[in-house]
Amino acid sequence: MGREDAAFADTTLLVLAHGSRANEGSAEPARWHAARLRERGLFAAVRECFWQQEPGWAEVLASSTTPRVIVVPLFIGEGYFVDDVIPRALGLKSEGSVGYARVQVRGRRSWSTRGRRGRTPG
Repeated sequence: MGREDAAFADTTLLVLAHGSRANEGSAEPARWHAARLRERGLFAAVRECFWQQEPGWAEVLASSTTPRVIVVPLFIGEGYFVDDVIPRALGLKSEGSVGYARVQVRGRRSWSTRGRRGRTPG
C-alpha cells in the first residue's frame, strides 16, 4: 500500500445507484463498478447500495464501521437525484438551499460527496 493508498485505509466507499424494484438486472453496473474498485484495494471497504432496491443505502450507510464514508452517486447524469434528493437524504443539504458543503464531519465520522460544483479537499 503506497502513501496515496493509505489515505483511504480508514474509509468506506459507497457506490450509490438508483436500482429498480421491477428489474433486478439494473443493479449490475453498480455491482460491477464496486467489484472493480474493491479489487484495487484502495479503501477499507467498497459497498454498493441502492435507492430503490436492496441493499438499501440507509442500511448500508448505518452499518459502515469505518471513521470515514464517501458516498459516490452512480447515475447516468447529474440532475434531481444527484443534486437534490441524495444530498438532502444524507443531511448534507436543506430543503430549498442551492448549495451545500461537499464534506461534512459529524462526530468522529466525515461524510463526503463530490459533484461538478465542488471538490473534496485532499
